[in-house]
Amino acid sequence: VKKDVLTRRTFVRMRPREWLSDELVNAYMHLVVELSKSQAVTGAHPKGVHAFNSFFYARLAEGSAGYDYVGVRRWTKAVDLSTCRLVLVPVNLGNAHWILVALDVASRVMQVWDSMRGRHAQVVAMLQRYLADEWQDKYSVDGGTWRVEYHDDAPRQLNGFDCGVFVCLFARFLALGRPVLSITQAQVHAFRRWMVFELLAQQVCLTEADKVTLTRLGGHSD
Repeated sequence: VKKDVLTRRTFVRMRPREWLSDELVNAYMHLVVELSKSQAVTGAHPKGVHAFNSFFYARLAEGSAGYDYVGVRRWTKAVDLSTCRLVLVPVNLGNAHWILVALDVASRVMQVWDSMRGRHAQVVAMLQRYLADEWQDKYSVDGGTWRVEYHDDAPRQLNGFDCGVFVCLFARFLALGRPVLSITQAQVHAFRRWMVFELLAQQVCLTEADKVTLTRLGGHSD
C-alpha cells in the first residue's frame, strides 16, 4: 500500500460519527506496513506485513465476469506475498461498510474480520480465486485452497459508522500480535482520536500494551 497525502478536508472524516474514507483507511494501512518493517529489523516478527489498499479488491471485482486478475497482476510487482507473515486486504463494500480480510500466509488461513459479523461469501470466493491465480502466475505452483476462519465472535460495532475504525484497529492488533477479540466499542471511540495523532505523526505510536506484546515476542519496544 502506498502512502496517501491527507488534507484537512480528509481529516474531517475522523470526527465522531463520521464514516472513514478510502484515503484514511489506506493511509493507516501504510502506517501498519511501516511498523512491520521496523518489527522485522528488531526481531519481533522476522517476516513482514503487506497491505493492499482498498482499491485492490474493487479492481479485482471488475471486468465482464466480475473478476479480473489481469487488472491487479502488477499490484505485487514489488512484493513477494509468499514471504509475508500477514497480508491485509481492507474491503470497502459499496461505500456502505468496511471489512478486513487477513491472510496468514504460513498457515494458509484466510481470516474474515467484520464488526457486523457478516460472512461475505462473494469476497472470500474472489480472494480464493485470486490467491490461486497469483501463486500459479508468480511461483508456478498450485496455490491450493486456503482455510477460511469466519470470526462470528468478532468485536462488534454498536452503531452504523465505526466499521472503518474497527478495520484499522483489527489491522493494528493483528500486525502487533495482540488479541483482536479484546477490542471493545469503547476502545474504538478513543482510537479515533489516537488515529488522528498517529496519522499526523506518520507512524504507529506504541501504547504500553503494545510494548508488552512486542517484548514478549522478542523485539524492542523503543
